[in-house]
Amino acid sequence: MTENSSNTVETVTSSSADCVIKTLSDCDLESLCQDQKDLLAYFQTKTGGTRLASRADLNPADLKPMLPMMAIHDVINNDDGLCVDFKIRLLGTKMVFYYGERTGYTYADLAKTPELAISAARILSSIKAVVAERAPIVCTSSFQNGKKKWLDVAVLYIPLSKDGSHINMALSYADIKESVTID
Repeated sequence: MTENSSNTVETVTSSSADCVIKTLSDCDLESLCQDQKDLLAYFQTKTGGTRLASRADLNPADLKPMLPMMAIHDVINNDDGLCVDFKIRLLGTKMVFYYGERTGYTYADLAKTPELAISAARILSSIKAVVAERAPIVCTSSFQNGKKKWLDVAVLYIPLSKDGSHINMALSYADIKESVTID
């Protein structure tokens, strides 16, 4: 992953969807929805900004209104410690509406399903970026989903570490805006 002066970590382009992955900066914060801003503030309060957040910092009762749009992804590393896959540990109910029930699936599983392969590639690229950057990132994309709606999506990914050093999970919150229905 390379970073340029605009804090863009990676741009993923395919024939069906484009995705821009950025680190957080002051200008990026203004583009986040209020729930994403609140989620960042929540973890800042829990960690004091001095360490990586952990799953233990997350109290679902504190975030109940946000849970439908959240997901937790387990990071799968190869023998060299590089992120090569993810497994969906938890998928919020509104996420299930958009993507189907995918809890327990890996990128390798999702990539075999044509209608999910592009989304899976975006998620894998985002999780690899959050692991590499060791900091929250935002992935933005616009695409047509299988329900013939145009979606504008901004996903905040927050790294989680059980031991304070190795990132073993990523928490995500998706802000999805539906646009024009295409017949």
